Amino acid sequence: MSSASRVRVGAAAVAAVIALSQAVDAQHDAYRTVENHFKLPDGRKIGSTAGITIDRDGTSVWVFERCGGQNCVGSNVAPILKFDGSGTLVKSFGAGMFVRPHGIHVDRDGNVWVSDGEGPDGKDPRRDGKGHQVFKLSPDGKVTASIPDPDQMNGSQEGIAADAKGAIYGSLTGGMALKRYVRN
Repeated sequence: MSSASRVRVGAAAVAAVIALSQAVDAQHDAYRTVENHFKLPDGRKIGSTAGITIDRDGTSVWVFERCGGQNCVGSNVAPILKFDGSGTLVKSFGAGMFVRPHGIHVDRDGNVWVSDGEGPDGKDPRRDGKGHQVFKLSPDGKVTASIPDPDQMNGSQEGIAADAKGAIYGSLTGGMALKRYVRN
């Protein structure tokens, strides 16, 4: 190969590497943070947020957050929030129902499924009667079903999903398990 050919091949290789690196860099720059997209009422702050999902409309966002803090123990703040595509809060519900909100899923019928990752601890009576459950709520917040976890000492309900046939799937931490719930 002549030296001119080697120069052309080398130049082509350098150009290919530069083009490839620019394409990779462009992929890294494909997204940017939109600050303050989600708008809450004055005085309301977002808490630790373990659950987020998209509504069946394809643009609204459902959030399951921890009542403006690290949990919802003793709080009357609604932790289930629905924002429209512009980030405006359009709906909230679930006040007083949860200990430690975690997973959220919207099924094909628009029902909102949520999991509560902690429950009674024998010390704080505000936790009694709550926690270690999966709830099915209508899009307006009415509880239509619940699945208490009889195995609550071996982990906490975290993730939640529903399939097209109505089976519910849950992931647990601590006990490191996956569960499938079906109707009786």
